[in-house]
Formats: sequence, structure tokens, C-alpha cells
Amino acid sequence: MNQYEIIMDILQNRGREQGIQEKRLHLENNTILYLDILGYKQHIITHGEQEFLKIINDVFLAAKLFIKHNTLLSDDVKYKIFSDNIVICLKNTGYNSQTLMLIFLAMQLQFYFLVKGVLVRGAITTGQLYLDDEFIYGSGLIKAYHLEDKCAIHPRIIVEHEFYDNFPSHIDNDFKLKNKQDLFRKDADGYFFIDYLNKNSLDVNRIAFLKEQDNLNKNELNELNGLMNEFEFFRQNLEIFYKVVTAGLKNNIGNESVMNKFLWCKDYYNKICELCNIPELQVPENLYNEYFERRQDK
Repeated sequence: MNQYEIIMDILQNRGREQGIQEKRLHLENNTILYLDILGYKQHIITHGEQEFLKIINDVFLAAKLFIKHNTLLSDDVKYKIFSDNIVICLKNTGYNSQTLMLIFLAMQLQFYFLVKGVLVRGAITTGQLYLDDEFIYGSGLIKAYHLEDKCAIHPRIIVEHEFYDNFPSHIDNDFKLKNKQDLFRKDADGYFFIDYLNKNSLDVNRIAFLKEQDNLNKNELNELNGLMNEFEFFRQNLEIFYKVVTAGLKNNIGNESVMNKFLWCKDYYNKICELCNIPELQVPENLYNEYFERRQDK
């Protein structure tokens, strides 16, 4: 048989013994994380194509390291990057510790990109999916894309309503998270999104209580020192966020679409600062007007 005859034979579902092994394609129910890198075209222009490729690669290397060192994910998670989209899926065996670690991975990815000055938007859902080195296919992918593209709107990773409703109310784990409200925050439009600044991992009330005590025993002193170390790390993360958001507000005057994304980030960030009682780190509410006035004066 010539090449044309072999190809036609395969397409007509006959004679698969022509040296080309048939792929075994089986759809499975997956938990799907779908991310979109916002401002992709502008980042290429601003950073240069090669440099922005390095930024994306650096972020994903960090994510792969997270996966590698997490035994709950390392064997079962699959991922694919294409253009400005990232798909990460986990074979769905229920809402368990693996699902929780996928949410933590989403948090890490969002923050890694933020450190590089890049905003992402996304969605988590469940559905039928097939993914390998060549194929990505399934209704779950369509649903995840629709949620990201039409519903997420802001630089946030929303979770499908059904996913949130089915997620266990209480979580038994080693990460100080006691319930799903520690993972997700409800936005004004009714969607829950991943609370990746996650102030709930900090017991700010406990810190305040211990600081007020005159005589701490050894265990209480060790506890306070540990909590203060966590708080300092958290504060450093907030300072990174502050720099990215204020730079975004400053550099996008006149670009309403991009400005609205950074204004949403500002509101989210300021709410976290308020809850953690660190108002000195809040982005001033009039910052947008100040930048606009300065631009007008030039």
C-alpha cells in the first residue's frame, strides 16, 4: 500500500496493523483548572517574546516543583500549556485531599504569576476530559473555558457553583484550614473564587491575644514566635501585591479594560489588609485619581 492508501485505510477505520498504533482514547471525569494569562499580547510587546517565554517557563517550573514534591498530586495530575492558556487536570475520585492540593496549586500559580507582574484569570470545575501529549478534548474543557471567559471577568479563579456546593464544609488536613470558607471568598456577583492571599491561614486574633499577656510560658512564647514568623512572611507577600497593583494602576491610565482588572485587585487586597488589621499596607482609595491627575498635567 502506498502512503495515501494507508491514510485512507486508517480514516475508514480498517486495517490498523499498518505500523501505526491505535490510541486508546478514554474520557474520564476530572477536576479541571483552566487559567488564562491576561494581557498576553501586551506582555510580549513589553518584555520581548523571548523574555516573556522565560517568565512563563519560570512560573511553570515552580509549579512543577510543587507537584513533584507533593505525593498527592505527582502521579495523577496532568497539564498542558498552549498559547495564553493553562489546563491542569486531576482524575476525579471525589472531593478529597487531592482536590485540596489542586486548589493549593492554583493559589501558588496565581501568586507566582503575580510576583512576575502578570495577572491570571481562571475557573475550576469538573467534567469529562481526555488529555495526553497530543490530545486535549472533552465537555469538561468547554465548561471550564466558558466559566473563565464569560463568568470570571476579574483576575480571579472562580469555582463552579456545583463544585463549591459539593466541596466538604470541614477539611481535615495539616494546613490550618478548618472549612471551605478558608479557601474561597464570595464576590459581589455571587461567584466564589480562590482566596489566594488567604488571610485565614493566619490566626491574627491569637497573635493579638498572646501579645497582650504579661507572662507567657515557654510553649506560648514559642507559639507566638511561630505565628509572628508566619505573619511576617504573609506581610512580605502583601507588599509584593501592593507593588504590582500600584504599578498596574499607574501604568494603565486611559486603558479602561486593564484598569478595571487592577481596581478589582486593589479592592480584594484592601479587604485582606482590613481583615488582618494592617491598614498601613492598604492601597489608597484615591490613588487612581492621583495618577490620572498627574497624567493630565503632563
